[in-house]
Parts: sequence; structure tokens; C-alpha cells
Amino acid sequence: MTGDGRVAVDDAVKVLRIALGLMTPSSTDVIIGDVQPYPGTGDRRIGDGVLTIADALAILRYSLGLMTDDQFGANEVVVGVLPGRTVLGPNQQQQFNLLLIGPAPDSVQWSVVGSAGGFINESGVYTAPSNIPSVSNVTVQADVGPASGTALVVLDPEGPPPPPPGLG
Repeated sequence: MTGDGRVAVDDAVKVLRIALGLMTPSSTDVIIGDVQPYPGTGDRRIGDGVLTIADALAILRYSLGLMTDDQFGANEVVVGVLPGRTVLGPNQQQQFNLLLIGPAPDSVQWSVVGSAGGFINESGVYTAPSNIPSVSNVTVQADVGPASGTALVVLDPEGPPPPPPGLG
């Protein structure tokens, strides 16, 4: 959570601050800090997609040696896809990146799920279809062995909204 490559008390504090609404989580924070429940809900191997006090407590217990690797899910491979959401217009491209917790994969299989289409190459570059008749969604998926991560692509015939005006 804090970027130092270890699970420690300061990670639990960060998740607790997010769970209490004192901090806004990044997409990376949610992928890394969502450790409860274990096993996960739905198609998740770990977590439920939300940072809660239960996540903070599990991280604290693990960092203090009160949970084993198996109880914590430390041996699980967790896959995230960043950015987690993007808006694209016709023929626009987006580079997706893999956030991997666990051993380095032999390969990553990228795919597009959804009838609106588009194409993603082996490097994670998604290209929107040339014809987008109406706003629709597709999911970009990265499969790493038995684990997978996804991102939402909103396809809009008008393209992404303009950036907000600068402060000045």
C-alpha cells in the first residue's frame, strides 16, 4: 500500500484511513489493499472490490505475525488492470497496464469482452472500433494463469469529455 514492497502497520493505517473516508483510494490502492474476504466474492480470488475496516484489520494482523500466509492469501496471484476505467471515441487507443501481485507470469492473455468490440494487442493496447453507434461498454481482461483482472472501457461516439478547465 505504501510502496515499500512489504506488508506493515503503515499499510493497515492507510487502508483504515480510506475505509473511514479520510482518504480517497486510487485504483492501485483498491487492488492492493482489498484482502478481505479471503477467499474473495464473485469471481475475485481475494477481496470484494471495496476497502473496509476488515481489510485494515487483516493487514494489521498479518503485519504483526498473527495470520499465516495461507490465512491472509499471501500466496495468491492478484491481477489488476490500469487504468480501471476509460472513455474512448472511434479508433482511439488506450494502453492498459498489468498490476500483478505474486510471481511474474510466463505470459499474459489480453482479451475484449462485450459485443461493442474493439481490439487489444499482446502489449495491452486497446483500439476502439471505427463505428460506435451509441454509448456502450466493453471489458478489457488480462488473464495470468488462473487469475484475471479487468478494466471498463466506455465507448462514446463523441469521444471522451474534455478535461476540466485549469485552475487559474
